[in-house]
Amino acid sequence: MVVSQRILVIDDNESLATALAELLERRGFPAEAVFDAETALSRLSRGDIDLLVLDVDLGDADGADLLRSVRRQGISTPVVLITARDAARVRSELNVSRVDVVEKPFAPPDLVRLISTMLQPPAGLLPAGSGAQTRLLTFTMEARLKLDSPQQQRLPDKSGVSSSDQ
Repeated sequence: MVVSQRILVIDDNESLATALAELLERRGFPAEAVFDAETALSRLSRGDIDLLVLDVDLGDADGADLLRSVRRQGISTPVVLITARDAARVRSELNVSRVDVVEKPFAPPDLVRLISTMLQPPAGLLPAGSGAQTRLLTFTMEARLKLDSPQQQRLPDKSGVSSSDQ
């Protein structure tokens, strides 16, 4: 079973935030929009957000400060910062990990591609809920069942592999 990756769009411009969330939904990403820092922090506390799209200039708070607060809470969710400022300058002013900065105006298809890339696991790592992990779990359970069956009087060594020949 593949788990959907949920995106939270945070922007005080309600029409932009809603439009971005709807675009992401149409592209297959479950997304929701919130319009202020307090609601964003409350929503993040549930722990089911896989990526943030965050405007740097929120009406009630600075998006960069919100991001720093999120990181201090131990939330390492990847972030796409959207800004009308110079992206290179914003990036250099931030000292946080797992962040990409996009300047306004931006092309929505480019943002969707960036988000798709950010949600892909690094090469060699298996995503949660992947078939490979499921097969590994099944293999491990089958191996354990074989080792624990009464017909086999073998004990596994420390690695879980039978210490006697079949």
